Amino acid sequence: MKRCPNPACASMQFPDEANFCPSCAQRLVPAEDGAASDAGDDRLGGRFVLGPRIGGHRTGEIYAATDTQTQAECVVKFVHDAVFPTPLLRQRSERELKQLERVQAATVARVLAHGKRGDQLWVAVEKVDGQPLKALVSQGVLPVERARAILLAIGDALSEAAKVGVIHRDVSPKNVLVGPGDAVKVINFGIPTPLKDKVQGEPEFLSPEQVEGKPVDQRSNIYSLGAIFYYMLVGQPPYIGDADAVMQAHLQGDLVPPSQRGTVPPAVEAIIVKALDRVSSKRYMTLRQLLTEVERVDVAGGGKPAASAAKGPAKTMLGMFAPSIGAVGADGKPTEPVLMNPQATGADAPGAVATFAPPTGPVAAPPQAAPPQAGQAAAEPAPPQAAPPQAGQAAAEPA
Repeated sequence: MKRCPNPACASMQFPDEANFCPSCAQRLVPAEDGAASDAGDDRLGGRFVLGPRIGGHRTGEIYAATDTQTQAECVVKFVHDAVFPTPLLRQRSERELKQLERVQAATVARVLAHGKRGDQLWVAVEKVDGQPLKALVSQGVLPVERARAILLAIGDALSEAAKVGVIHRDVSPKNVLVGPGDAVKVINFGIPTPLKDKVQGEPEFLSPEQVEGKPVDQRSNIYSLGAIFYYMLVGQPPYIGDADAVMQAHLQGDLVPPSQRGTVPPAVEAIIVKALDRVSSKRYMTLRQLLTEVERVDVAGGGKPAASAAKGPAKTMLGMFAPSIGAVGADGKPTEPVLMNPQATGADAPGAVATFAPPTGPVAAPPQAAPPQAGQAAAEPAPPQAAPPQAGQAAAEPA
């Protein structure tokens, strides 16, 4: 007999000649698979009691759960096989999840445990209250001070993960939860969203080296942070369009300065533009360098970052960050590429040109701005500012 590894179908059994579950289309596994961990016990991994299904995504199905070791509520994700197009990517994910179990930073959704049910990977994560940053920004652009605080918290999470050798490969607004008081949790470390073929991540926030299929390091996260900062202040990412056009724009597109689309102080814009340099060696070299600059920048006007006049080490909320910018495999070897050649995905197809979002409010031209040249995107105003998130908003996905 066979069974479906999907918990929602776990009570059903199927004949040996069946290959796929008729309810969810998952590949069936022998009924005895996973018996060693779950025999005579409904607890997943001998620890987690599953509750109802509470969500789903391209990366997997999500269930409410209870951790019997602590009696705390948590969530469990059963990861879809499509997330791992190659055995190497699956091995890397399992290795990173194990490393992430050591991270207990306030800005990282804590990974409690992971394992397999049959052939399907599952991961248990603390329950997080908050809304995705994407939902927050959809209500209106954020004030510079608020955007800076959120960016620093995201950077803190990425830095804590880097300390255990993990680079987030899908740094994007949907993987940032903002809770009451703007408490930030970064989720989905080790489980990037499949895009197409072996491409993983949200195209609008991918670094050029990810698009080119090169190994990633902290500088890739720096690029993504620059794109998120731009997004919070303007209401749209630097490049938009279909996936192929956006990926091509990361490699060859002309970056429209954020000040042409919203109210962005010159010193803040300088940080964003440097972080978004398509040549990784021209960006900030470490997360610590970027985040210290962000924390010290004068957001009130056009002054230079305060760091230029500071003496001695900065006393910041960021703490010490991993200085390495090399590859971050657990074995110390370069990590395998996440993305393939963009030609394989049609990124170089004729006519694949990134476009920009239309204005979302009355147009207010920047002071003394030069008129746009032929073919140049017009400046856009800042959408209305978002209200702070209210307490009690439901959590999204686990890490």
